[in-house]
Amino acid sequence: MTKILTVAKMVFKKRVLSPAYYWMILSPLLLLLVATGLSWYMLNPGSPTPSRPTTTSQTE
Repeated sequence: MTKILTVAKMVFKKRVLSPAYYWMILSPLLLLLVATGLSWYMLNPGSPTPSRPTTTSQTE
């Protein structure tokens, strides 16, 4: 049993040092943040658009 734990510990240490391990952990979080940001941006209009002046026809 200790051999299995030793091998598992060695493999874990090797994988933690690789950038792919961190990408596997961080990419779902990054995707969630981007999706939330896009959704928030699409639902909130941001600064209101200036209203157009209404023209009235002057008939005399």
